[in-house]
Amino acid sequence: MSANGPVIEEIRDEWLPGLLAVRLSNPGRLAVVEGSRGEAGCYDLAMLERDVWMVSLDEARHLLVAVDAGSGAVVGYADYLDAHPRDGLPVLGAVEVAADRHRRGIGRALVEAVVARIPAEATALRVRVVPGRDPAGFLVAVGFRPVPGDGGGLLERAAAR
Repeated sequence: MSANGPVIEEIRDEWLPGLLAVRLSNPGRLAVVEGSRGEAGCYDLAMLERDVWMVSLDEARHLLVAVDAGSGAVVGYADYLDAHPRDGLPVLGAVEVAADRHRRGIGRALVEAVVARIPAEATALRVRVVPGRDPAGFLVAVGFRPVPGDGGGLLERAAAR
């Protein structure tokens, strides 16, 4: 990676194999959230292509990919929604980094890239933490705080303006 961190851009088709490698490098998380034939941990390029296609159907959803500036390798991704239908605030979906690249600032760079891209009128970025699946400690470390009165794992981070 360059001294300035990864290059972060919207998904490109040529990055799908690298994105699949990121997903497969974290088998514990993958077993919880995916499965191409209804079996936990059974994930392949066809399932990933379907997931990316589903994101592309909604212009309010975005999939950002972190690419190592030196090698061109895909090292992580984040997805988000511009505005949740209930409260209108943007929502962070997944943030995932290749297992061999954890704790190198890639996840933080992805979150910062999302914050920089949310709509200008947004006051905060929200995320719902699912116990046992989501890294609540990481989210707190990158600036998310519990939403007062929620009690259900909803965190938010003020929008940087």
